[in-house]
Amino acid sequence: MTLLPNKLKLISLSTGLPQRVVKEVIRRFVDLAVNDLLAEGRFHHRGLGTFKVVHRRPRNITRVFGKKTPGQKPLQVPARSGVHFKPTAALKEAVQQYQD
Repeated sequence: MTLLPNKLKLISLSTGLPQRVVKEVIRRFVDLAVNDLLAEGRFHHRGLGTFKVVHRRPRNITRVFGKKTPGQKPLQVPARSGVHFKPTAALKEAVQQYQD
């Protein structure tokens, strides 16, 4: 995991903890989130939101970049898994207030 040095420094200054401790705490938090996603299929953090594993089915596409491919066979897109994030209402509201 790469955390921008200026973000690490800001957290370190605001908490009074050394940067190496802040980096370790953040690394362990991310590890916990990944482990929960793999084990349970979801990870929720109050105030941030919910991460959820989603499985996308295989499909055939006949349009590439919005254009039909004449005379060609449909392209096959394989099944895959991804992560969906749903922010909390508080986070949505904070972002909306920032944009206004």
